[in-house]
Amino acid sequence: MFIIILCAVFAGIFFNRVGSYWKWIAYAYAISILVTFLFAGGGTIENPVGDGLITHLVRKATNDGYQMALFGILVIIVGYGGLIFFLRNAVRVARDVKAKKISVEKVGKIRGVIEFAVLATFLIMNQIIAIKDPINPENFFHSVDSNKERATGSSSSSIEEQVRLAGVETNKNLPQKLDDVTTLEKVTTDGRNTTYHYVISANLDKEKIKKFILPNIVKGQCGNVDTRKLISENNLSYTYFYKLADGSFFFEIKLDDELCKSYGY
Repeated sequence: MFIIILCAVFAGIFFNRVGSYWKWIAYAYAISILVTFLFAGGGTIENPVGDGLITHLVRKATNDGYQMALFGILVIIVGYGGLIFFLRNAVRVARDVKAKKISVEKVGKIRGVIEFAVLATFLIMNQIIAIKDPINPENFFHSVDSNKERATGSSSSSIEEQVRLAGVETNKNLPQKLDDVTTLEKVTTDGRNTTYHYVISANLDKEKIKKFILPNIVKGQCGNVDTRKLISENNLSYTYFYKLADGSFFFEIKLDDELCKSYGY
């Protein structure tokens, strides 16, 4: 997309020096920036940096499922469709110029090279900035009270960032087979909640296995002094999401401060 815009700029400076042509090029550049800002797909649930704002919301809503592929196809159709529409109109203007239906200003080679170099530098610098410092959607959806952070040493956003980073670190070693029938597939985070995604490969009795797992989870998390303190002081929660090998939902356990208290921790 960027190379196409750059070539169109070159043609505009040397061959199609007319306002109507540049109007369509400006529209094409604007839609390329808009698509990047809203629909870029360079992130993940665990690390959203590189995702556009809307992509980030869709990825979270679908849990990075197959719907993301459909969303990507839609973005390609709309994004490139819009770009093609504007460039097609620019090409029509260029054809009118070539047929001498529109008069254009002539430009000397030296002036044209200088103008192209300036515009190309501007476009390339924007591209470099976009690559080196991609959008972090969380910056737009989580506000930070800097005064409160300085006073307490730990703001809401910093706690959520620690949760997110812990999830990223855990995912480096996943998926991991825990026993003959259980695999920890991935970990996702949403604010102060951490979700562990498990896959059960055998058709087990749901209630029996839930009654077996729940006390062990509570004892492991709530019974640990350090973890219990983190849960109560920072309002952390943990969701244990189990599904079968075919992808169908099996059961879910959510552990938070209230559940710990109900078990006497």
